[in-house]
Amino acid sequence: MLLPPAAIKGSLAGVVVVALVRRSLLLRLRKVVAKFMTTGKVIRFDEVRGYGFVTPDTGADDVFLHVNDLTFDKRLLTPGTRVQFVAAEGDRGLKATQVQIIEQGPVGPTGRTVKPATATAEGRSEDDELCDILPSAELRAEITEALVTSIPTLTATQIVGARECVLRIAELHGWTED
Repeated sequence: MLLPPAAIKGSLAGVVVVALVRRSLLLRLRKVVAKFMTTGKVIRFDEVRGYGFVTPDTGADDVFLHVNDLTFDKRLLTPGTRVQFVAAEGDRGLKATQVQIIEQGPVGPTGRTVKPATATAEGRSEDDELCDILPSAELRAEITEALVTSIPTLTATQIVGARECVLRIAELHGWTED
């Protein structure tokens, strides 16, 4: 026998009915959202500016990705990271929302390729044997060219500061001849 709505209101039965209805609606909503979820790979994400792009597995146009739509540490979004997301229409085109990481990409949080080092019998890495040792002037020129080419908005002061920092590191590790 069904209870009249007045008898349910405010009773334990009423609370149970409301909870069951909410749960049913939530499950239906999750199924609908799952139909619109798509997967793709992060092709670029700028931690400083807080945005990047994902290439959907469907081959569709790249989707804008903003840090405000993340529920995890932005440093985990590296090129090659596979994500699941909902593509929603934004002010300037498609925007990824409800972003979730499926599989971490081959590039670590520092932006360097993650590769296990293989040590030799002497305890040195095999990569030590393959490293080019450059004269400081040549390395300085290569660093300058790389900075100018990859980040054209850097000022001369910023380029000199970054270059000198890298040169100091290279000297400490013995990567330069002089």
